[in-house]
Amino acid sequence: MPIGWWNLREGDVPEGLCQWSRDVRFLGAFAFVFSMSLGITQACAQFPATRPAETRPAAAPADIQIGKIGQAAAPDPANRPVQMAKWFAELASADGKVRDTAKVNLMGLGRDDLPALRKLVEQRRPLLPSQAVVLKEIVTQIYLSGDTFDTAINGREGFLGIRPAEVSIGTRQPEEQQPGQQPGQQAVQLGAPFPGEFGMVDASQVCGIMVMDRMPGFAGARVLQNGDVILDIVERPKVQFRGAAEFSLAIRALGAGEKVHFDVLRQGQVIRLEIILGPRPDEASENVVGGMNPMQKLLDRRAQEVNDLWESQFAPLLEEGLG
Repeated sequence: MPIGWWNLREGDVPEGLCQWSRDVRFLGAFAFVFSMSLGITQACAQFPATRPAETRPAAAPADIQIGKIGQAAAPDPANRPVQMAKWFAELASADGKVRDTAKVNLMGLGRDDLPALRKLVEQRRPLLPSQAVVLKEIVTQIYLSGDTFDTAINGREGFLGIRPAEVSIGTRQPEEQQPGQQPGQQAVQLGAPFPGEFGMVDASQVCGIMVMDRMPGFAGARVLQNGDVILDIVERPKVQFRGAAEFSLAIRALGAGEKVHFDVLRQGQVIRLEIILGPRPDEASENVVGGMNPMQKLLDRRAQEVNDLWESQFAPLLEEGLG
């Protein structure tokens, strides 16, 4: 057998070289243990815990993040037309993640950008179906995000702008009713386990908040999707979602303007999304005794305004230019 540093014995070589071989073997063993520890750490980082122990959000893998969600679409106004054209072109991408990112970025534009967006749409006619089908949602979010309204408690309370429902994941088939389940409570059958603290979690023990609907113009409408299940608020790791009311209170307490991270179950994958909360409308805090919900009145007023804009400025472009 050839003699190498890995099988040297003290009798084979002088004492000095033996000491050298022991040192090298020690360093080799240390390097092996260090490399294994580093590999385990990197592997664990691919599966962020659904209940982080710290309030500071851990970095999520790049493939489960969607753009710069919740942040300004283009910090440099001079580059905004170029970015806008790039995002609009990406709405036609064959990659669904690219399309989703482009849509989120476009929805982050301001009201002042609407004339430029209209000009861009006019120049890009005929539009591809994947561009035309999301254009109204994009225009609606841009316009209504600049709307003003009376806020609760001087605008300090946070607001996401979703219609939530409780959800138990993996506990039953959707058509069945479990004993003790509240009327209207949603249940979803999870097809496979999703990443947890040690790679897997017991899906039957997980509860969350399902996004049943989003209110256009508010923070949640830009980033979340109908059917998303919110599992965690990273900044409130001890909050257990046992009801929509508890979730709403947690959002209100976080405060308007706060950058919040959510662990969300979407299409069988757990992703981490960043959203900057908006102020809570005063109408959302009013108790409804009889008659029409004040919040619904606000939503109807906003819907009528944006529909008038759409019909006059954008709808005619689509009638003339679908590819």
